[in-house]
Amino acid sequence: MILTSQTANYETQQEEKVNRITWTPLQDGRVKQEWNTISANGEATLIFKGFYEKLKH
Repeated sequence: MILTSQTANYETQQEEKVNRITWTPLQDGRVKQEWNTISANGEATLIFKGFYEKLKH
């Protein structure tokens, strides 16, 4: 699943970056989340990478 949003500079109302958050199910049952920002020139920067797993009771 992928979620995207755009951010704008509040003073100029110019588009500045795109946030792209991706969730990927893994074969071991975990889910990987990566959050990237993409600048106006197309440069992507990874700002968060995490893994989620169910609690084992």
